[in-house]
Amino acid sequence: MPVQQPILSNFTSGEWSPKMNGRVDLEKYFNACEKLENFVLFPQGGVERRGGTRFINEVKTNSSAVRLVNFEFSVSQAYVLEFGNNYIRVYKDLGVVVSGGSPVEISTTYTSAQLDDLQFTQSADTLYITHKDHHPSSLTRSSHTSWTLSNLAWSPAGSEPSEWTSGNYPQVVTFYEQRLWFAATPNEPQTLWASKSGDYTNMTQGSADDDALEYTIATDQVNAIRWLNPGKVLVIGTAGGEFIASASSLDEAFSPTNVKIVRQSNYGSAFLPSIRLSDTVLYVQRASRKLRQFIYAFESDSYVSTDLTLLADHITEYGIKDMTRQSVPNEIIWAVLEDGSLVSLSYLREQEVLAWAKHPFTGTDTSIESITSIPSSEGIPFEEVWISVKRTIDGSTKRYIEVLRSGLSPTSAIEDSFYTDSGLSYEGSPVSSVSGLDHLEGETVSVLVDGTVHEDKVVTGGVIALNGSYSKVHAGLSFTSKLKTMNLEFAAPSGNTAQGKIKRISRVTVRFLRSLGGAIGSQEGNTDVFSFRSSADSMDSSVGLFTGDITVPFRGGHETEGQIYLEQSQPLPFTVLSLMPKVKTNME
Repeated sequence: MPVQQPILSNFTSGEWSPKMNGRVDLEKYFNACEKLENFVLFPQGGVERRGGTRFINEVKTNSSAVRLVNFEFSVSQAYVLEFGNNYIRVYKDLGVVVSGGSPVEISTTYTSAQLDDLQFTQSADTLYITHKDHHPSSLTRSSHTSWTLSNLAWSPAGSEPSEWTSGNYPQVVTFYEQRLWFAATPNEPQTLWASKSGDYTNMTQGSADDDALEYTIATDQVNAIRWLNPGKVLVIGTAGGEFIASASSLDEAFSPTNVKIVRQSNYGSAFLPSIRLSDTVLYVQRASRKLRQFIYAFESDSYVSTDLTLLADHITEYGIKDMTRQSVPNEIIWAVLEDGSLVSLSYLREQEVLAWAKHPFTGTDTSIESITSIPSSEGIPFEEVWISVKRTIDGSTKRYIEVLRSGLSPTSAIEDSFYTDSGLSYEGSPVSSVSGLDHLEGETVSVLVDGTVHEDKVVTGGVIALNGSYSKVHAGLSFTSKLKTMNLEFAAPSGNTAQGKIKRISRVTVRFLRSLGGAIGSQEGNTDVFSFRSSADSMDSSVGLFTGDITVPFRGGHETEGQIYLEQSQPLPFTVLSLMPKVKTNME
C-alpha cells in the first residue's frame, strides 16, 4: 500500500452539493468541503470560525416578526431601523436610541404583514419607502433622536401620475442619473416613472431633457418589475427576465426622448432587492432558490446571468428570504432562508473564490427572520451584521435584535474572544457572578473567563455564578463550527483514481492561525481533542493562542472515503489554513 502525503491548502470552494461528490475531474473539487458550518472563508484560502452574536435588545412586540433596514448617512453615522407593526425603532452604537429614557419610536401605518414587501432607497438623510398599498413616503433624520415619516409632497402639487391611487402605488424605488425612479404599480407592473433631473419630488412630464418621464417595457408577456439597480446602466429585474435601461448612447444622459431598454436574460427575479458588487449585480431568481450574478460579458457584448448556487444547490433549497452584503473585512453575502436558517457566500470573483457555508444556531425553535449590515460603531475594520432572531426562552417566544461580532480581531488577545450567540460581556473589577442575562433565563450558557473556558452555567434570575473571580467574562449560547473534507483524491503513481480504494489516514498535520481548542477525527462523534499545551506550560496557567503546525494521530480505520472532520464547540477562535494527511492507499 503506497503512502501519499497530499496537502489541502485552501477551502475556497466552500460546501458542495452532494450531487458533486463524484466530480474529482474538476479542479475546484480539491478546494471543496462536504460540510462547512459556522465557518467563514479567508479569500487567501483558510477558514476561520465565525464570531458569536451580541444581544442588543428585545423587539417591541414578540408576537410578530420585524424587518431590519440599514440607514447609512456616513461611516460614523449609521443606523439600523427596526420596522415592526405600525412602528419604527432606531439603533446606533450597538444599542437602541433613547430619548427621555424611552426608545425613539416613529409611528407608521405599515403592518407586520406588509413589512417584507417594503422597498427602500436613500439619499443623504432621507430614506424613500414604497409599498403598493401606501403612498410613497420619506423618513428623514434631523438628529439621532429626531425622525419624521411623511408622504412625499409632490412639487408642484398634482404632478404625480394620476394612476397612483390607494392599492395601486409603485412597489419599487431607486436613484439613477439624478432622478428618483419608481416602478411597478399592480395595474402597470412593467412601467417605470422617473422624476425631473435633480428635483426628486417633481413628476411633471414633458419633452425637455430634464423633464420627468414614464416608460413601459415592451415584452411579449407581462413581466412585473421586481427591483432596480443603478450603475453605468439601470439594471431592471422582472418576474420574467433581466433588462438594462440606458440612453441610446452611453455618452448621453437619460431624457424623455432618449430611452433604450433591452432584455439580457430570461431567468426572472424574486421580489427581493438586488445587491451590487462593483460591476456585478447579485439577484435572487424567481422561486428564490438560486442566486445569480448579472455581469457584462465581453465575448458576447451583452450581460449574462450565471448561477452562483450551481455547485451548492442544496444550500438554498428552502428559498432565500432576505440578504445583505458585508464587505469588510472580507466580501460575504449573508442570506436568511425561508426556514429561518442563515447561510453565507464568501465571494471574490477575480480570485475565483465562491464558498457557501451554513450557520446553524442552537436553541429551541430558533430562526432568523431579517438581516442587514452597517459599518462598525467600534472603530474597527469590520461591518456589523444585524439579525432579528426568534427564540424560545424559558418556554416563551422571544424576538431579539443581535449583532454578529468579529470573534477575535488579528491584534486582540485571547480574553477578547467572543464566540457565543445572544451573548453579553462583562469587563471591570473581578467578580464571582455576572448579571444582566435575563434574556437567556433558564438557558445553559457557554462561558469564557479571562481567556479560559469555564464550565457551562444555567442562567437563574438573570445571573450566572462563577467558580472564582474574573475581570473579563463572555457568556452566551454555544454553537459548533464543523468542517468535513471531500473524499480524498490525489495523483496516484499508476494514474488511477483513489476514489473507491481502501485507504487509511494514520496522522494529520494541521496548520493553525491564532487558534485554541477543537477536535479532529474521521467523522462527527469520532474525534480527539487537540492539545495545544506544551510540556513547558504550567497546568495552572491558561494556554495562549497557537500559530503553526500540530501533527496528531488520526482516529480512523480502513475505509474508501478518507475524509477529515474538524470541529470547535468551545468559545474560542479556530482558524485552519491547511491539512496534511499521511495516507496509505490500496491502489490495486
